[in-house]
Amino acid sequence: MPLTADQIVTLACQIAKAPAYVTQGQQALNRWLETLAQDYDLPSAAYTFYNFTIGVNAGKGPGQPAGSWYLLQLPTSSVLVQNQAKWLRTKAVFYNVSGTIFYLNQIPTSDYDKLFQGPGISNYPYWYCCDTTGEPNLATAQVSFYPPPQQQLQLTIRNQYQPNDITTAQFTAGATVPWFPNQDILVDGTAMGIMRITGDKRYMEFYQRLYGVSGGDPGSISRYLKMSDDKENYAQTVKLDPRTFRNMVNVPPTKLTGF
Repeated sequence: MPLTADQIVTLACQIAKAPAYVTQGQQALNRWLETLAQDYDLPSAAYTFYNFTIGVNAGKGPGQPAGSWYLLQLPTSSVLVQNQAKWLRTKAVFYNVSGTIFYLNQIPTSDYDKLFQGPGISNYPYWYCCDTTGEPNLATAQVSFYPPPQQQLQLTIRNQYQPNDITTAQFTAGATVPWFPNQDILVDGTAMGIMRITGDKRYMEFYQRLYGVSGGDPGSISRYLKMSDDKENYAQTVKLDPRTFRNMVNVPPTKLTGF
C-alpha cells in the first residue's frame, strides 16, 4: 500500500529527529513536490489536450479583441482548479490534416512579437508561442499559432504542470497519496527540508543521497529518472533549432510537406 501524505510527513519528522515539526513537514513535502514538478519532466505531472480547437483568424497581438491567443486550461479536476494548479511548459503541439501530421515548433515571445501580424498570412501553422504575461502565479497560460490557421483545426497539446498543494484538511483526513510515485524520494526530500529548518548537520548527507555526488553515486532522483518513461530500447536524437536547421526552410508546410 502506498504511503499517504500524512504518513510520509510522520516518517520524515522521525528521520529528522523533529517529531513536533508536523506543520513544517507538511510545508516541506509540498515544496518538495513543487521542486520535482518544476525541475523535471515527469509523466505523473503531465497532461494532454485532445481536440483543442483553433479557428480561422487574422493574427492579432495578445490583449487585442478577437486575437489569436487561446487559453491553455489545466486539468478539469475541481480539486486542481480550487487549489490553482500551475502550467509549467508545453512540450508538444501537433495536428492532423488528411492523415498528414503537422508538428509545430515553439518560438519565444521576443521572436513572435517580430512576426508580421496582418491580413493575408493565413496558412497551416508551423510555430507556436506560449505567454504567461500578467499571470505571475502561472495559473493560466496563453498560446498562439503562426501563421494563423486558414481553417478550423483540432490540435493535440502536451503540457507539464505543477499539481496543486496538499491542503491541511487533506493531511488531516489521512487519505491523500501524493502524485509523485517514488515514496523513498518523497520521505528523504521531506526529511531534508525539515533538517534545513532545524540546522541538522545531516542535511548535506540527504542532499547527496537525493542528487548524487560528483563523480560517484548519481543519487536516487537520477536513478529514478533514468528508468521513468524508459527510453533505453530505442535510439535518441538531438534536436537542433528548427528555425535555423530545417530542410526547405523557405517552403511553408502543406499537406505534402508537413513539418
